[in-house]
Amino acid sequence: LQGFDFAGTQIKDGIAHIFIGLTDIQGELAGMCLLEGESAHGWDLALSPDGGFLVAGNIQVPETDPVSGPYLGSDVFLVKFDSLGNEEWGKSYGGPKVDAGRAIVPTDDGHYLIGGYTRSYGNGNFDYYLIKFDQDGNELWSTTFGSPAAELAHGLIRTADGNFVIVGRKNDGGANLQDIY
Repeated sequence: LQGFDFAGTQIKDGIAHIFIGLTDIQGELAGMCLLEGESAHGWDLALSPDGGFLVAGNIQVPETDPVSGPYLGSDVFLVKFDSLGNEEWGKSYGGPKVDAGRAIVPTDDGHYLIGGYTRSYGNGNFDYYLIKFDQDGNELWSTTFGSPAAELAHGLIRTADGNFVIVGRKNDGGANLQDIY
């Protein structure tokens, strides 16, 4: 890809779809694609060695709570596109509650790491959620970080020494007070 690329969400006929935009080196829109048919949000993307790219986000899925009944939850969603923007595969990951992938970065070993948040796993409220995938979207491992408060990861970067930094927020539950982490 030449220039810049971005992922986002486009609402069409009341349904959220993953939108990918590609620009030239001057920032002029050079192409775009829309993943239709699913109610999904694209939050971040990473280039793949074959010239394509992967988009991380979340997809809405029907869930059922044993007490309150059915509701609309979400799972982490990972989609692989070729260099022309054609979908190669899409996979979802998560548990019985709300899970979302908000950032994706390549790792030094040729895999990918998604940062986001989960309510399905961890300490019972929202917790930071990291998932490592191989180049075919197979989950290698996942882990959560958090406390009884709500922690939501919104960004993830790889540092020069090969480590990772998660940026997010924490809500201790009082009057919409949130801390940046």
